[in-house]
Amino acid sequence: MECISSSISIVIGFVDEDQELFKSLESIHNQSSEFHKNIQVIIMSKGVCSVPLRNYKPQYSIIEIVPPQKGIYNGLNYISSLLSENSLIWFLGAGDCILEGGKVITAVISDKEFSMHAFTILLLDQNYSKIKYVKPQYSPLYGKICNTLPHQGLIIRNKLLKQYPYMAKCNVYADFQFSLFLSIDKNICALHHEIVSSSFRMGGISTKASFACRLSESTLIRRKLLRKRSYIVFTFLHAILLLSLFIYNTIKYIIKKLAL
Repeated sequence: MECISSSISIVIGFVDEDQELFKSLESIHNQSSEFHKNIQVIIMSKGVCSVPLRNYKPQYSIIEIVPPQKGIYNGLNYISSLLSENSLIWFLGAGDCILEGGKVITAVISDKEFSMHAFTILLLDQNYSKIKYVKPQYSPLYGKICNTLPHQGLIIRNKLLKQYPYMAKCNVYADFQFSLFLSIDKNICALHHEIVSSSFRMGGISTKASFACRLSESTLIRRKLLRKRSYIVFTFLHAILLLSLFIYNTIKYIIKKLAL
């Protein structure tokens, strides 16, 4: 049975974070009426949501779904199975906020032929202060090493997700596959650098993931989508990059401690 039809299904991965979920819903609520006409909100939760969803229902549809299997990516695959192939899916974490929703809708409707739409996101620190803007990138090389498409700014045609579902073995990094798609074929995705779709606060599960986790999960995805020689080469380059970052951060930490 399919969910209610709309241009974009905003899926919020809710993991018992009531206050963070409230921020996401408020940001959606504050968008234009035109934006509301083109969306539905799907809250993916572990159980009954305690946030008063009835406060938001008059303006757009909100559906709460409890996936039958555990795991964030199992849940996303399950929701994908409920939607039509032509649906567009925008995956947010609890606490991610919509910024320029009207511009996002206009861009998506204007470029219907693309399987993905990628937008700039605003990165915030733990105190919700601005750090920087992160633009989506097309890179045939770097895109095979690291994720160049933050999921907060990525809208995916469900046909693509049905064809290449998220890997259930991954816990934090399965959306890397869409960056990999773009590195292989730049025509699959429209890049909207001028539109800031949403904000993302550092400190979530993805930003806390260890280097070993990032390397392991991205390797699984490369093995699935690339030829053997390519996935070995780019996994090696990724390991070198992560090791360099670890050494850099360690030296930076030691210098800071010595300066005290």
